[in-house]
Amino acid sequence: MTWPALSNKGRWVYYVIGYIYIAITYMVTNRQTWQIPHQLRMTIIDNSIPFLPWTGWIYATIYVLPLIATVFIRKVDEIKVLLFVFICTATICSLVFAFYPTIYPRPKMISQGFWSLPLEVIRGADFPGNCWPSEHVAFSFLSAFIMYRSSSKWGNFLIFWSVLIGISTLTTKQHYVWDVVAGYALARVVYVITERSLLPNLSR
Repeated sequence: MTWPALSNKGRWVYYVIGYIYIAITYMVTNRQTWQIPHQLRMTIIDNSIPFLPWTGWIYATIYVLPLIATVFIRKVDEIKVLLFVFICTATICSLVFAFYPTIYPRPKMISQGFWSLPLEVIRGADFPGNCWPSEHVAFSFLSAFIMYRSSSKWGNFLIFWSVLIGISTLTTKQHYVWDVVAGYALARVVYVITERSLLPNLSR
């Protein structure tokens, strides 16, 4: 496939396509199950972490985090990696969600006004399924890994922020610990395979 020289307008077209694909695959599997959803076993960590609705503000940053990486991406090869790993990860997650669906027993939501607003909105649109692996964690770390190629400083910052997002998936009671672990592992494996095997000629 020959990738054209990208104008700012052209690169945003690719990003929009990626977002649409991820949104569609997630929403379809979130609302349509082919297997009976089941709960994972709660760990000591799951049981000890408090429910903190205000951390929904951190949790919601995943929806813009990939866009931060795009500000620094200039090479067509890097855009190719970004799109490829995101689409591959979304596809893998969707297959798992469809054939091995998991559900989290979310605690009752009590509105806290401004502080709980993001989590209330998310819960209104997102059914309590599609837990394992965590796409939130996978996409945040993928953004960080891609960013690191262009800027180690900002890459490290996104890695730090990705850790906060991972923690927020637990404090918002959206995910199990195992979801976080699996999300990170998936992101790392997909990225490494893409960079080293499928796209070995990428410039650094």
